Amino acid sequence: MNHQKSLRTTSLLLAIVLVFTQLSSAVMPSIQVQAEEVEMISVSQALSESHGTVVTMQGYIVAAFNGQYAIEVADENNQEAASIIVKLETNQREQFSPNLNEAVLGKKIIVAGTRDVYSSQQSIEYVTSIVFAEGGWNRRGRA
Repeated sequence: MNHQKSLRTTSLLLAIVLVFTQLSSAVMPSIQVQAEEVEMISVSQALSESHGTVVTMQGYIVAAFNGQYAIEVADENNQEAASIIVKLETNQREQFSPNLNEAVLGKKIIVAGTRDVYSSQQSIEYVTSIVFAEGGWNRRGRA
């Protein structure tokens, strides 16, 4: 009788694992498709988007702006190129602010946020993700 109970429990667990495996494989392709649909745009393209538009942009950190609170990001690694201000969230400043981490100057980043105006400058605010370009993109804001 104990053997039957053990066999029934094992069969039930095996069935649950099998169902979970089938469900997870059905969900995974749709998650991958959604990740591929993110359109990366340049700084110039981000500047042409209207305020309130959510964008994912890539560019180079060329300067700090307003102390540690924001950065100037340009299409090319120089301050003469088209640029936009990216207002950093508190948890992003230590890693991405040139005032706190000088090594970030000239680094290419990928940033996702909302087009806005910050200190009378065209900007991206409410940053949901910011990573160095060689680190890839994610929504948590870290590579």
